[in-house]
Amino acid sequence: MSEIKLPKIHVNAEFQRLWWTNVRWGLIVGVVLVFALFAFAKPEYRDWGRHFSAMGGTTMMLSALAGYILLERSLKQDVSANAFDQLRMSSLSVWQMAWSRIIVAPMMAWVVFVLGLLAMLLGKKLEDGTTWTAVAILLTLPFLAWGVACLVLANALPVRQNKQRWNGSLVQVVLLYIIGARWMDYWGNALRDIKSNQMTGIHIAIMFVIFAAMASVFVWARMANVLHLKNVAKIYAVLAVCAPVLAWWSLGNMQTAAATATLIYGGLTLASVAMQGMEINRFRLPVWALTAPLGIWAAIMLQSFDVVLIWWQIAAFMVIVRVCTYLRLGVNSVTVALATYLLVLFLWTTITSNYMGY
Repeated sequence: MSEIKLPKIHVNAEFQRLWWTNVRWGLIVGVVLVFALFAFAKPEYRDWGRHFSAMGGTTMMLSALAGYILLERSLKQDVSANAFDQLRMSSLSVWQMAWSRIIVAPMMAWVVFVLGLLAMLLGKKLEDGTTWTAVAILLTLPFLAWGVACLVLANALPVRQNKQRWNGSLVQVVLLYIIGARWMDYWGNALRDIKSNQMTGIHIAIMFVIFAAMASVFVWARMANVLHLKNVAKIYAVLAVCAPVLAWWSLGNMQTAAATATLIYGGLTLASVAMQGMEINRFRLPVWALTAPLGIWAAIMLQSFDVVLIWWQIAAFMVIVRVCTYLRLGVNSVTVALATYLLVLFLWTTITSNYMGY
């Protein structure tokens, strides 16, 4: 008997479903008209280049916030309608479901982003002295936006965890961002004496492309884990270990490479501790178990006491997360740990600054 061959499905049903439930042409036209109104509502008909550049930058920042809200809203609607249970039984691939949601669910945000990008390109065209380097960075901004959208979707996907763990809420993202920003200031002070290679616009453009590729793999693995319960720990580990390749331009100088590696591995350690917890067993290996030793090794290579001290701060954060998880609080323990760490960091900064002032 001849083997029965099933026909290939060329129509992405998930794309069509999300299109019908999320795209509103009237709203899109209204956004375009409002953007045009603000774009040409200028009291003085001069210095148009700066006007369009500033408006484009503001518009793209608003598009990032809108994308986060729209993606999270779409996921909440599908969870309440049990759409994920239907997707698990469909013949669609994980990647088809991932890119459909990234593109269609925040369609309004993508429209706003394109408008902002066009405004910035027009502003650079009208400005004097615009270099090809600046244009190259602008042309690769869609790769950066795609990578950010992938990370937003990966963070917002529902997880089967209790109140003791990460739930991907906006509050936790904001707290983790504040910690990361404060932590970057410490790194800037500790590494200010290192002579790094000059990063050009071409380096930034290539970094955006690599970031988009790695974020795409990450969101694919996250979707496979949530929808089909596949074990993707190895993919997470490979992406984490290879993360310093984003700063490939710094690999020519050993000291700069070590500084970049310990910076990236430190940030991944913070995020992994917050999102994956402190448990290690034979079936589950969090990312921080790999990035922390690599980051400490890179920090030791720098022979800087300030850098090693910063890793002690990361260790303190790990202890706080462990204690808050052990206490079994009535609210999300990771949120409490993030807020506690910020409070302790603020008190430590205040005390040390007053001491140094004397």
